[in-house]
Amino acid sequence: MNVFWIEMKAYSKSLIFWSIGILFLIASSMGKYAGLSSSGQSMSDLMAGMPTSLQALMGIGTLDLSKASGYYGVLFVYLVLMGTIHATMIGANIIAKEERDKTAEFLFVRPVSRNKVILSKLLAALANLAMLNIVSLAASLTLVAKYSKGESVSGANAS
Repeated sequence: MNVFWIEMKAYSKSLIFWSIGILFLIASSMGKYAGLSSSGQSMSDLMAGMPTSLQALMGIGTLDLSKASGYYGVLFVYLVLMGTIHATMIGANIIAKEERDKTAEFLFVRPVSRNKVILSKLLAALANLAMLNIVSLAASLTLVAKYSKGESVSGANAS
C-alpha cells in the first residue's frame, strides 16, 4: 500500500488546486445568480426568447433560472466538464509519469507484483476523484442553500 500513499502525496497539490478552482467556480456563479436575481429582470423570460435548439445546446431546457436550483442546473454542466478533465489528466498521467521520469523499470522490479502497483495507482486516482467530488458536493449544497432563500430544492410538492 506504500504505492497508494506515494501517489496520494504526488497528487495532493493538484487536488488542492482543482478543489479551489471548483469552489471559486461555484461561488462566483452563485454570486452572479444573486446579482441577476436582484436586478428585477426575469432570467427565464430572457432565456425564453432564445430558440429551443440553443436552449438545449446550453443545457437550459426546462430549468427555471429564476430559482437557485435551476441556475445551478446550468452550472452543473460545467462542473461535470471540470471533473471529467481532472479525471482524464489523472488517468493519462498515472502510468505515463513513470515512463517520463524513467522510474517504471525501478517500480516494476520491486518485490510487489505489477498488478498490485497498477491497482494501488488506480485506487489512489479514484480516491483523489472521490475527494474532489466531496468538495464539489459540499460547496454546491452550501452555496445553493445560501442563495435559495427557502425554495424547495428537492422539487417535491409540499402538501
